[in-house]
Amino acid sequence: MTFQRSLSALCCLFLLSTQLWAQTYRFRDYQQDSLPFQAVNQVYTADDEQVWLGTDSGLFLFDGANCRSMNRQLKSRTILGFETLAPDSLLFLNHEGIQLLDSSGDQEVITPYMVSESFGYPSGMFRTQSGALWVGYEGGKILRLDSGLGGEDVANSGGEDAAVPKGVGEDQMYTLDPDAGTAPILFSEDGIGQLWALIEGFGLYRYVPQKNTWEKSRPTKARDMAIVEDRMILLSAKELEVGRIFSDGRLGRWSRSSLPVSAEEIYPLSKEEWLIAGPEGLVLGHWENSRLQVEPVFGSNDPHRIEELPFKNIRSLHAEWEEGQIARIWIATDRGFGMLWKGFFESVPGMPFDNVLSLDRGGGKTARVSMGALYEITGQAFSILEFPEAISGISSNRERVFLGGNAGSLMLLRSGAMQKMMDLTDRGGGIFYLYSDSAGITWFCQAPSDKPLTGVGAIDLNGQLRFYDREHGLESRVLVVGEGGRNELYAAGIGPETYLYKFDRENDRFKNVSLPLPFSISPNFEVHDIAVDSLGLVWLATTDGLLLFDGEFIRRTDLGRYSDYEIRAVSVDPNGGLWAATDTEGLLYLKDEGA
Repeated sequence: MTFQRSLSALCCLFLLSTQLWAQTYRFRDYQQDSLPFQAVNQVYTADDEQVWLGTDSGLFLFDGANCRSMNRQLKSRTILGFETLAPDSLLFLNHEGIQLLDSSGDQEVITPYMVSESFGYPSGMFRTQSGALWVGYEGGKILRLDSGLGGEDVANSGGEDAAVPKGVGEDQMYTLDPDAGTAPILFSEDGIGQLWALIEGFGLYRYVPQKNTWEKSRPTKARDMAIVEDRMILLSAKELEVGRIFSDGRLGRWSRSSLPVSAEEIYPLSKEEWLIAGPEGLVLGHWENSRLQVEPVFGSNDPHRIEELPFKNIRSLHAEWEEGQIARIWIATDRGFGMLWKGFFESVPGMPFDNVLSLDRGGGKTARVSMGALYEITGQAFSILEFPEAISGISSNRERVFLGGNAGSLMLLRSGAMQKMMDLTDRGGGIFYLYSDSAGITWFCQAPSDKPLTGVGAIDLNGQLRFYDREHGLESRVLVVGEGGRNELYAAGIGPETYLYKFDRENDRFKNVSLPLPFSISPNFEVHDIAVDSLGLVWLATTDGLLLFDGEFIRRTDLGRYSDYEIRAVSVDPNGGLWAATDTEGLLYLKDEGA
């Protein structure tokens, strides 16, 4: 039944919205040649939602579309870190020292906050919850800066400043390891207010406020650290160490796990899950049965696409939090910057299904409709069939009825009774489209779950599963299958160079017959639906209009003012007329093409 294909996009949205994929994000990539810089070292978002970029060409303010230079008042353009001082005041660190950026007026004003020429080059900055500012320098030195930040009020405000000896409210320098050379110093604070410092290759240190000293807690070659509640995480190039922070400040119960990728930075999403970044990109680390699992992080800006993220050689990560949840993750790389967010992967549990997900006429007296449950309609009689998961695809082939489930099951019914149920979750997610051809083969399209998925699946008359992928000529995702003419079978899907394939039955493989498109297209070009008429002409419902393929040429059909509208579905009737469903403007009927 052709009209079941008209709902493929809706089905895919439904499938995606009912699953939680922690390693799949929507993304945006700001790495165009038009950027006024190349590498980004730091991304920081202040309370007023301004995005500040520390780049190889200095400080820039990003408003979502343009980058504005803030370098006119700077002598040093090497930006090493950011900290918020007040809602309209931002501190940032460069080779001169700490600079104060005041945005309370009509224009941002930058003034020196602390010049540190006598201390050497700084490498990092951190402000504690109690307000004290700590700056790391080369040679394993740390400066505590209290002047101008509250004085005695800061020194006696609790947290890591609690029980501080009298006089510590003044600036003070500490030396953790004089042999540290130019190794950078990183800071973090735990849940009970203890301050920690990491010097790559030298060790992990803890500040003891009662003694006003730093003590070495653990030798380590780690290059980054993260603290979540009572858990300390240390990241080396190829290893992850996890230990527990006890209430008296001691560390213990360490475990080590090797990493399959080179790592530079870690960012915790929760106590059990972390983003790990490095030269090869972004991966997700998490515990599963007390073992560390590392999986790639993929992007998906469209319900039908899961693809590799473009971010490589990542230098730092920065997360924006809203109401206790991570809203966005900013990524700084050697080629620009980018952003991740969840988007349409979130849903409301228990929400009833109000949409028809699939239809099947089947050529018999019974029609089938899925609205989560399966409705069978014979004459004026309705019956409802319940299954372990919502039904998102239907196709009937003689006495057999195939059902695709939104959780990844393929079900076979005979005479209304379940005969077989196949679990395809290892391959991907929900099965949103099925089509039975004249040879008795039932083809099915499956949504990806946590990784890209190529090709199409099939089940033959003997009930055997087959998967057609790159080895069978399919280079992209298949979204729809259709047959017509002299039983010619086509598969269509994604991409301007891989949108249409023809099946070679004799050799049991597909041939890419996609022709260059003679008009401009949108960035996410895909074919939603196909219909093959009695002459063997292939009609394609696409993101960029209704296309016609005759084996030698591809052109866009003239639909008047609807010509470049997105077409979601297409169907050819026995009289030669053609139905086309637009995305927003309703249903069109073409008779004798053009009328």
